[in-house]
Amino acid sequence: MIPVNAANVNAEIVVEQWKSIPDTGAIKKYAFPDTLSFSSKVVIASGTKFLQLRLSPFVRKSGNIQYASQFRVKYSALPELKAIGLSGSTAAHSVLASGTWKKVKAKRQGIHSITYAALRTMGFQTPADVKIYGNLSYMLDRVNRPDSPDDLVPVPFYTGKNTAGDDCLFFYAPGSVKWTYDASTGLYQHQLNSFAPDYSFFYLTENTQAAPQIPSETVAGTTADTVVTQYDFHDFSEKEENNLIESGREWFGSAMTGTASQSLSFDIPNRVASEPVSFQMVAAARTKDGSSLSVQVNGTTLADFQFSAYQTYESADYADLQEKQFTYNGTVTQLNVAVQSSAGGTDQTWLDYVRMQGRANLVLSGSELIFRDSRSVKADRTAEFSLSGADSQTKVWDVSSPLTPKAMQTTFDGSHLNFLTSTDSLREFVAFNPSADYPGVEFVEDVANQDLHGMDAGEMLIITPEVFLSQANELANFHRQQDGMNVSVVPVEKIYDEFSAGIKDVTAIRNFIRACYRKSSGTPLKYVLLFGKGTYDNIHDVSDENPDYIPTWQSENSINPALSFVSDDYFGLLDDGEGEYNGAVDVGVGRIPCISQAEATAAVDKILHYASTAGLGEWRNVLCFIADDENGNLHMRDAERLADQVNTDYPSFYTDKIYFDAYPQETTPDERYPGVTAAINDRVKRGVLIMNYTGHANEEGLAHEKVLMKPDIDAWTNYDKLPVFVTATCEFSRWDYTNKQSAGEHVLFNPNGGGVALFSTTRLVYSSANYQINKSFFNHVFEQDQNGKNLRMGDVIRLSKIDNGGTINSRKFALLGDPALRLTYPQYHVATTEINGQPASELTDTIHALDVIKVTGQVGDIKGNRLSNFNGDLYPIVYDKQTTEQTLGNAGQTPFDYVVQNNVLYKGKVSVTDGAFTFSFVVPKDINYRIDKGMIRYYATDGTIDGHGYYNQFDIGGASTGTITDAAGPDIQVYLDNEQFRSGDETGKNPLLIVKLGDETGINTSGTGIGHDLTATLDGDEQNLIVLNDLFQADLNSYNSGTVNYQFSDLSNGVHTLKIKAWDVLNNSSEKEVEFKVNTGLKISHVYNYPNPVKNETHFVFEHNQYGDLFDVTVSIYDLQGRLVDRMDKSVLSDGLASNPITWNPSSRGISLPKGIYIYQISATSAEGFSASRSGKMLILH
Repeated sequence: MIPVNAANVNAEIVVEQWKSIPDTGAIKKYAFPDTLSFSSKVVIASGTKFLQLRLSPFVRKSGNIQYASQFRVKYSALPELKAIGLSGSTAAHSVLASGTWKKVKAKRQGIHSITYAALRTMGFQTPADVKIYGNLSYMLDRVNRPDSPDDLVPVPFYTGKNTAGDDCLFFYAPGSVKWTYDASTGLYQHQLNSFAPDYSFFYLTENTQAAPQIPSETVAGTTADTVVTQYDFHDFSEKEENNLIESGREWFGSAMTGTASQSLSFDIPNRVASEPVSFQMVAAARTKDGSSLSVQVNGTTLADFQFSAYQTYESADYADLQEKQFTYNGTVTQLNVAVQSSAGGTDQTWLDYVRMQGRANLVLSGSELIFRDSRSVKADRTAEFSLSGADSQTKVWDVSSPLTPKAMQTTFDGSHLNFLTSTDSLREFVAFNPSADYPGVEFVEDVANQDLHGMDAGEMLIITPEVFLSQANELANFHRQQDGMNVSVVPVEKIYDEFSAGIKDVTAIRNFIRACYRKSSGTPLKYVLLFGKGTYDNIHDVSDENPDYIPTWQSENSINPALSFVSDDYFGLLDDGEGEYNGAVDVGVGRIPCISQAEATAAVDKILHYASTAGLGEWRNVLCFIADDENGNLHMRDAERLADQVNTDYPSFYTDKIYFDAYPQETTPDERYPGVTAAINDRVKRGVLIMNYTGHANEEGLAHEKVLMKPDIDAWTNYDKLPVFVTATCEFSRWDYTNKQSAGEHVLFNPNGGGVALFSTTRLVYSSANYQINKSFFNHVFEQDQNGKNLRMGDVIRLSKIDNGGTINSRKFALLGDPALRLTYPQYHVATTEINGQPASELTDTIHALDVIKVTGQVGDIKGNRLSNFNGDLYPIVYDKQTTEQTLGNAGQTPFDYVVQNNVLYKGKVSVTDGAFTFSFVVPKDINYRIDKGMIRYYATDGTIDGHGYYNQFDIGGASTGTITDAAGPDIQVYLDNEQFRSGDETGKNPLLIVKLGDETGINTSGTGIGHDLTATLDGDEQNLIVLNDLFQADLNSYNSGTVNYQFSDLSNGVHTLKIKAWDVLNNSSEKEVEFKVNTGLKISHVYNYPNPVKNETHFVFEHNQYGDLFDVTVSIYDLQGRLVDRMDKSVLSDGLASNPITWNPSSRGISLPKGIYIYQISATSAEGFSASRSGKMLILH
């Protein structure tokens, strides 16, 4: 996608280098052109024009296959042909804005009646003043058109009496099946509205305005060119029961397993027996060895399907889909169709539809007849239709435009009802006897006044079902208060009433968003959040089994897993001519696919918490790249390229790398990488801004080695360190299942941690295209807007997709989360000004081992101006030079070389005063003596905002040039859980190790010298040393002392020993050993609440023995008579050995309590099932 300034552009591809490839193997079957094939068009995204190119680089020249390996694009503006973008208009206001409205349902196509008695039952006082409104109930056009159906319009009707003499309103309902005629084939095509396959809605209101009349058709001339006594009869059978791969919008009928049969019948009243009946039939089969399906009509075999066996490769068709056309020449009226499958015992066959058409005589043999005649169509032709079976009271309406029927002027000659009409185009008519009985309507609901057409959506639009309205409003209020945004929250049910005549059509939502986007006044719409789950099943009603709260756009294909997909991009393709998956996304679209109040609350709470100061910390300076193994090291290579991109463009960030093949692989009983699982879990616990995965996955987790599965995700408790997940892999976040949630959804809805958002995949994707969109993501994610603020996630995703030209692969990436959320990476800039008194920009001296280094710097704004009002803490990390590591080559793979810079020479904590800082450290003796560039990374915060920076313009290496005399190792103090610990004390199963270290020269954490790591040894297991280098944190303004915090997990009951070994920078070592006893049982030692006395709300806390654990907690509150007055059940995290506060606000819970003393009991259950409880007292004052 290339930004351009013109709507009409001439593009040219200039190839600068061709390369040849062997014409062998599978490539032989492809017919390559002899010239380069490409197409171009201009698309618009959020008002900006882009030139979109699609190129097939392969050609066949002189019998050889070549491809364009290097080319450039030349383009120039052409004269404007027409305006591109938005045309047409929508109603300024909805008719629902005022008046009293009732919604009713009509089934089938044809004339309907509503008796005055029924109207009175609905609450109308004067039935004669009732008006009918509606719109076409066909499936809405998925491509944007200026003339798309918009709002409710008056439906003409007439007043008469039924056979019982009751006063009625009679009107025509076009039904929900759209028939079109293909003149080139002479066949009719039907389109079933899968959102409402057998019904449509109408809206009734009462007012004294004149009802719309049904005008009479005026025909020029009185002479007919032809007389029509026959018409085209058509019918179909289509059952929407099975979606074969739970994807796409094509549904099939019930399955025929093995050798089985199905039958159906059609009846052509008054059939013209001499005319053949044409059939079209579509069926699919999944067969192991091949199968067949024979089709008989009235006992005569007319078609035979031969289905091929399915293939097992990943992108193979799930079933063989075939279409047959055949003709029946018999003379009977009743047509019985029988299908017989011949297949293996587990093979399955499905019918998609059977469609038929024939000729029938124009005979009104019942109360109504709907007819059209393709044979009468001819330019400038006037036809006379002659209908038998009618009488002089029979009415005929032209319903070619169903919402504006016209009454035909008829004459009755005693046996036929005749009328003249122009047939220069295909016309449709309904003939009916006005005094007959017709189907009535079913009352659905009262409709409150609303006016979505008249609203200004503002900058952000949140669309939600009513059930999640509270959480959606909470999020909207956050953006209003935090960002000053104009945010609108709209219940999705209201959209259907104004934009699809009440039908749950996904395109109604798109058209509503488009109407908001088209408004030119105020702030333009930029972000759309779909707040609720959608499923691949848009057909069945919303239920616990099908939580399709906000329907989904599904591709047409429901056979091939590579071509069938869901995409919320559909809601953001808003310019004329865009639709389906074609075009450039104009607004940032995200979805929170919640299915419950708890999930909706968890998602919103995490967003609000993420944006608060509670999330400040060094973790916001870390990106993690995870890469799968195998595939010729493709995934590691792609991850390495992405990490290099970040290191080059944004070196302030530390790139952590977790490459599978760098860890030992277990192969018994299955291939597993326990070290990778541990590394991922540890990185999540320690915190990471963006976690990026490249490789294989499915909706259950990452990789066939199962390195990260749903139970792992559910166990995360990183609530204060919520990352954004990016997964360039298959199906990790396939959120549109009906009966299960993907691993990505578990990340989003984990109430105690997980992630705040995901840019993730929903279907089968391909690695090369994944890399491109992954690269685009990192091109944009750290960009800033015109105000110097971080881009919002919706902008990042929208721009990334535009870069990739709207390919099918890019459509399979979805933003699960809030599109208006800003990535919370540090805003301010930390700079180094001096090294050992020399200007940092002029430093030429090499830093050697054991040198004492003094660093001076400042915290500034994005322009580099020192912030004199910034007072807080700086966390510098000094790294040795880059090194090249090599993976292990597990299972015969080729080892892969990758670059890291993770040997920490010093990790400090320094005071920043008036925006300035100074710190010193001693370079460890254990550095790599090769001379190359070192790195200092900074993170600074004052408790409300943060900054980061880097400095890498210094050489480090070489031996010490001086002498330091020190033979003593570090002083070591070891605690578990808190500093009151003494050797032999009891802990829980997840104790926190606290190591206090001190040394005159500093602690060695470089990891360079063999055997010189800072380590912990549990129970004497020297083979599994716990390396603590990265966890050492120097004390404030000191390089002589510091602390290590490390949390154990799942230790067994009983007595354990723990040995700590530490080295100073001169390689002097010390050891310290302690003993402790693990008790996995739960003990609650103390409970309290604050404030106490309680006026409005209070917060309960309990202290326990299971460090950092997660509990299911019940708080029960009793009066002094022992009566239960309230109870709360929550999942509660712990801050060390104390629970997080549990807030109780009686008034918000609808509870009114008199003043007095109340007893509360806190009962907690640990993950292992151990329970404990304790009680306390509180005084309530009002």
